[in-house]
Formats: sequence, C-alpha cells, structure tokens
Amino acid sequence: MRPDGWGHHDGTFALFAPVPDKKLTAADVKIIAMAILLEHGNHDWTVTDVTAAPDKTIHFSYATPHGDVVAIFAINPVTGRVTRVG
Repeated sequence: MRPDGWGHHDGTFALFAPVPDKKLTAADVKIIAMAILLEHGNHDWTVTDVTAAPDKTIHFSYATPHGDVVAIFAINPVTGRVTRVG
C-alpha cells in the first residue's frame, strides 16, 4: 500500500486498506451495530447490552421500541466478524 493510504501494494486503487487487527472497542461495536440497522432502513430498533464477553468477543443485542430483545450478536474485535449468538 502507498504511504498515503490510497492504494494497495499491487498498484490497484483502494480508499481503505484492511488491517490485520481492527482493535474494535465496545463503543466501536455499538456504532457498527447501529450502522447495520440504518443500512437496512430500520429506524425503530435500538442497540442494547453492548458488553465484552469472556471469549474476548463483544456482544450486543437488537431490541424493539418496547425493549424486547430480537437477536444477540457477537463481534470479534480483531477481525470484525459478526456472528449471531442468540
């Protein structure tokens, strides 16, 4: 990648280059989870229960406007991989 962040080492264009460790925090995960809702046009559900788990993932829940939990997910703070856990 070029030092200015505008390309890959192979010369192809990329605005954002992947990093091996995303170092996501609970605050980052909440923003990502909210962005997923907005990406799908969901302005009603909220992100709740953002917590670090013993397995080093960060869990969060989606809840309805009445507070009912719809689903629980985990994000790997290194890779950014999202997995449904409940």
